[in-house]
Amino acid sequence: NVPSAAGQLAGAKTVQQALSGMTPEQLVSRFALSPTEAALCAQVATPMFPLPTHRSAPELEPVDTNPDGFVLKPQREGGGHNTYGAEIPAKLDQLYAERTQDAYVLMERILPPISETCIVRDGRILGPMPVISELGIYSAAIYAVEEGGVTSDLADGHTVFQQSVVHVGRSPYLLRTKDASSGEGGVVTGAGSIDVIAE
Repeated sequence: NVPSAAGQLAGAKTVQQALSGMTPEQLVSRFALSPTEAALCAQVATPMFPLPTHRSAPELEPVDTNPDGFVLKPQREGGGHNTYGAEIPAKLDQLYAERTQDAYVLMERILPPISETCIVRDGRILGPMPVISELGIYSAAIYAVEEGGVTSDLADGHTVFQQSVVHVGRSPYLLRTKDASSGEGGVVTGAGSIDVIAE
């Protein structure tokens, strides 16, 4: 069976946006974190914002004057869908004209340190070249259907089950490196390359 709606939505941009705006005190009360854990979470959270109702809203002025400081992200994963830098104002014009701005969030751009290395891709060595790297730490959740846990049968024939969480924990990591001039970093899209951490 598939995870609960909460499990499916946990990685959504809107949820990330809500978490990024929480204070350490809110993180402590909502997720039972220690004050130290909450402070660490707040320290590394990058601000994300919903798009305002109107294109002329003052909240968008920083984006128009300094678009390189932001990334415009849709509610989807997999890479290749974000809008960066000078392309953002025109993309915002399009979204507001189509009235689809609610499907996007705005994030302050993360500017990681640049290093120089070679990348091996398709058996060829590229570089040396300026690159940036990104470390992704994954987590996993295992759910179980509770005994007698059918809560309702929907009109469309689907059944809703009551689920409980059996295990939540950290999974393996993904370290990827890309050309420093590239906005996208998805490995599947060909923009990034997978790294191995030397131990």
